[in-house]
Amino acid sequence: MNKKPLDLESVPEVLVHSSDIGEEAREVATSAAKLAWLNKSRSDFLYYQQCAELIKNELEKALSPTWHVIVGESFGCYIAYEVGKCFYFSVGQMKVLVFKHG
Repeated sequence: MNKKPLDLESVPEVLVHSSDIGEEAREVATSAAKLAWLNKSRSDFLYYQQCAELIKNELEKALSPTWHVIVGESFGCYIAYEVGKCFYFSVGQMKVLVFKHG
């Protein structure tokens, strides 16, 4: 199978909806989400669950466990999180909520 090269220039801008997170975690989350969006748009990922897994793994590798990640086009939630550990943003139609609790 001939894979298309990664073209991060084609990824839509990140739109921040709510941010209570440090700069390092924000950068890791947005970079991982852009890569997830690209994989989903190229059909390398079939489900948003795969996008969430990629983002979670990158956050936990760069920072420390335990991060929770929700990805989709439309969802509602009511969560508790550690102060300074919540970030809600979108990349195109893909909405992403990352938070740390526990």
